[in-house]
Amino acid sequence: MKHISSVIILITLMIISIAAFSCASSQPLEIKIDYPLDGSTLRTNLVKITGEVSNPAAMLTINGIDITASQNGSFNQYLQLSEGDNEIKVSAISNGETIEKTIKVMFIPEVSIYLQSREVTGTYIIVDGFVFPPQAAVEVNGIPVMVDTQGVFSVKIGLSEGNNIIEAIATYSGSEDTDAMTVQIQNGQPTFPPPVVYNQTRVVCDSQISVIAGQSVVLVITESAGKEVQPLEEHQFRFTPVSEEYGIDAVPLPDGMSLNITPSKINVYPNTSYQIEMTVQTSKDVQTGNYWIMVYEENNSGNPNFRGWVKIVVTNHATSSGLSSASIPTQTPWLKAKVYTDAGQPIIVNTGDNFIVGFMMNYNLYPVIKEIYDDSMVTLLDNTFAITDDKNQAPVYRWFLFKGLKTGETQITIKQCSHLVETLENQKIFTVILQ
Repeated sequence: MKHISSVIILITLMIISIAAFSCASSQPLEIKIDYPLDGSTLRTNLVKITGEVSNPAAMLTINGIDITASQNGSFNQYLQLSEGDNEIKVSAISNGETIEKTIKVMFIPEVSIYLQSREVTGTYIIVDGFVFPPQAAVEVNGIPVMVDTQGVFSVKIGLSEGNNIIEAIATYSGSEDTDAMTVQIQNGQPTFPPPVVYNQTRVVCDSQISVIAGQSVVLVITESAGKEVQPLEEHQFRFTPVSEEYGIDAVPLPDGMSLNITPSKINVYPNTSYQIEMTVQTSKDVQTGNYWIMVYEENNSGNPNFRGWVKIVVTNHATSSGLSSASIPTQTPWLKAKVYTDAGQPIIVNTGDNFIVGFMMNYNLYPVIKEIYDDSMVTLLDNTFAITDDKNQAPVYRWFLFKGLKTGETQITIKQCSHLVETLENQKIFTVILQ
């Protein structure tokens, strides 16, 4: 009798297992694309596709590129867009079933303009300029000028005694850019004040990140492509371990640490910001301590330039960041608001919800913080800061409490700069999707 009962129990368990397997197998295969939104218009040609698939084991491709989903089904992949309309197709194959999810986005480059003087006398100046795209409308001191197919224009402007300001404005498909120069005429002789240098490309990243031995961390690196770059100029990103901050002498990476930059190569447009990721992977036996990494961009000629430095702090305990939970206020309306510090990931929140944006800065280097956002989409409720444990570097986490106002996509830019030099900036651009 006991034997028969055991057989019945075994058969029952097999039926339950088969039923469970059948339910799992019959679960519909679904794809969700979180970012970018279907039909959206982007101002950068580099986009990080993020989404979810119902079966993490499914074979995935994005525009023909094989990718792997994480254990919870989330996936991401960088793509470079072409000017105009772009189709993004995500395909999934599982248990003989194939599905596709397709969205369309448009890429329109930022407009860019800059001026250079070619000839100047006491009575006139001939100014050469370059604008991208060449189809942009250009005005110099309020007068429309002709632009050739290469984006080059030239204009002659009369000068008078005293300060003479030459201002150029370019507009293209909702984007606007300006450039200006000043010529001083004193006793019939022209002089130029020192120019404000802002056209150069810059690479910036957090001054410090922390990682627990045996874990990994992702650092977001921002390249602000200057106005002087050629459209679709190839930029390759490299890293070199160095002995100290602002050092350039290479040293070996410690055993048990590896670095990877994604994507390592992009084609850039002028006057455009790009965000890439450097993954720091460590083993449990990596030597704890502080390590400096120089991140730089390498142009077509192979010359390294546009350097940025980051300090990697490796510890073997969970308090390595120097920040405690008390760093963020716990009272209303901060309470229960989700925190975002990775500008490489879109912020997806519901309309009416509060959310917190975190930004690590260094008051010793750049004491001024500026936040730029569309106040019709989000509103800034409050902000505060918390000093970390590393007193030598004086890093500070600045927290911004926002509230979503209406559905759609917007951006929040946090800039750090000095009092005197507006161009020495560390910035993060957060993409916010309000549902």
